[in-house]
Parts: sequence; structure tokens; C-alpha cells
Amino acid sequence: MTDGFADIRIVSVDVSASSRTFPASVLMNIVFKLSSTAPGEWASIFNFRWNNHLYIMKRGAHTCANHLEICCVPEEMEAHHLPQLKAIIAETNRVYHQFLAQEGQYEAGQSAKANLDKDNLLQDLMKNIEFD
Repeated sequence: MTDGFADIRIVSVDVSASSRTFPASVLMNIVFKLSSTAPGEWASIFNFRWNNHLYIMKRGAHTCANHLEICCVPEEMEAHHLPQLKAIIAETNRVYHQFLAQEGQYEAGQSAKANLDKDNLLQDLMKNIEFD
């Protein structure tokens, strides 16, 4: 059974949204475009996992909607941060698929319970009604 969710990935740098933190700073807020808008739960999972992920030279990053932002020295990106971001994105996609599967199972169970309740109610009703 498919959950209909297409894995999110980084597709490009949003040059117009990226900027230096201060005019003379070497740090930049680098904004990446994501392949699609991240559902709220996906973004929460990513942000939680990123905040709890440790590696040398780690920088702050977060995602919202269809963007991912990290504050770093641009020269650090390719060797240090991008592989870590991609790993957390892949992990987040995997966990989000699991979340959707659990949600689907819960909803299927609720639907089955509602149908059983309806059937039992109608069976009880039919016992008490006389038809011509």
C-alpha cells in the first residue's frame, strides 16, 4: 500500500532568498529550495532530527514550507553540511512514511470500528421493527 507521499529532496539554492547575516560577515543564510512543500509533520521531524544530530562544524538549520535554511560559511557547504543535510532529509522521509503508515492504520481501524458500530446498531434496529 502506498501512502502517496513523494520523498522531499533539495533541488536548488534560492539565490534571491539567501543573504549574508551581516554585511561584513563570512556567514550566510543559505536557502535551499525543496522538491515540494514539506507537510507540517515532516518539517517538525526534520527540525527535531537536525537539532539532535551532531557532527563537527555543525550549523543551525531549519525547514519551513518548501525551503531549508542553514547559516554557514559557503565554503563549508559541500564538504561538511550538504552531506549531513541530505542524510537527515533521507531519515526524515523514512520516518514520515512510517508516520503516514501508522496514521493510515489508525484511520482504517477507526473506519472499521465505525462500520461495525453502524452494523450492530442497524441489526438491533431491525430486530425491533416490523415490516408490512
